[in-house]
Parts: sequence; C-alpha cells; structure tokens
Amino acid sequence: MIETLITAFALVLITDGLIPALFPNKWRDTMETLAQQFFDKKAMTCHGFFVSAS
Repeated sequence: MIETLITAFALVLITDGLIPALFPNKWRDTMETLAQQFFDKKAMTCHGFFVSAS
C-alpha cells in the first residue's frame, strides 16, 4: 500500500516537472497571466476563502 502511494507521488512529481520542460513558452505565458490576475485584484476568492492580496 505505501509503495503504491510513493510510486504515485513520484509520478506526479515527474509529470509536474515535464510540463514546463516540454512547453516552456506556454508555461511562462500562463504563469505571467496568473500573476497579473492575482496582483490586479485587491481581493480574490480562493477555494471559498477570502484572501487579501494587498
């Protein structure tokens, strides 16, 4: 059971690292867009919680 969880977690980390490596321009554009959206708003809702971004 624990070996399966460790293997699954390792695959998530590998996949997470492959996306920016395979598509660096798209990844950078997406991160820039998210950063602009976050800093353009004084307050935003994140998963149902109020988060202040000031």
